[in-house]
Amino acid sequence: TDTSGESYGGFCTYGVGTDRQDIHAENAEEKIVAHVSIPTVVYYGPSEQIKKGIDEMNAYFRETGTRQYGLLKEIVSYLDEDSVNQAEEYNYLCENSLYGVRSDNVVFSGIISEATYTGGVHPDYGYETVNISGISGKELSLSEVFKDKEKLAEELVRKLSEKYPDTKFFNLEEDIKKEVEEERISFLVGYSGISFFFSPYELASFADGILDVSFSFEEYGDIIEDNIKKTPQVMN
Repeated sequence: TDTSGESYGGFCTYGVGTDRQDIHAENAEEKIVAHVSIPTVVYYGPSEQIKKGIDEMNAYFRETGTRQYGLLKEIVSYLDEDSVNQAEEYNYLCENSLYGVRSDNVVFSGIISEATYTGGVHPDYGYETVNISGISGKELSLSEVFKDKEKLAEELVRKLSEKYPDTKFFNLEEDIKKEVEEERISFLVGYSGISFFFSPYELASFADGILDVSFSFEEYGDIIEDNIKKTPQVMN
């Protein structure tokens, strides 16, 4: 698969490809019973720092794919004939996909969709995010994006409570406060604002799925760093 960004007025072109490795049953080589997929990003923009950061991200994906392939290969080695037939229809899998969201001289950002099934009732899935700084080439920290983390935590609690009134959160206020303080929260820098994603079991049950809320630059500009809000203008 392949997706790409545009390049004009400060926007930077990139491409995203997906590499898939199939795993065949040991005693029935015609049957694919597991697979691993990882993304590779090709960056064509002028920022050497972002290019360096993307190269490091690609290396991480390759290492992850190698580790996941070894895990699935071991699982497959224990499958009996009935399990092989079942796995042929419903593969064991580790799927990683990246969808680019913003690409300019300030930041390259994207959503990493992760799905894993190694046995059990259901697969595990969730979103991670990547925000590579055009200044450092490293992942942007929450403190580099938001001026007021205390207000951010308060607004996250309010927004989640309002958007998901029927969700039975584990301990919303405490969990959000801890994630913001420890800066282990998935956020995505876009062209018009910042989005947050929470995977199943992070704040609520698996059945509640992935939860998300957004902070627009227009509404929350007072707590978002000025350089993050600088986005290229589309030229007509």
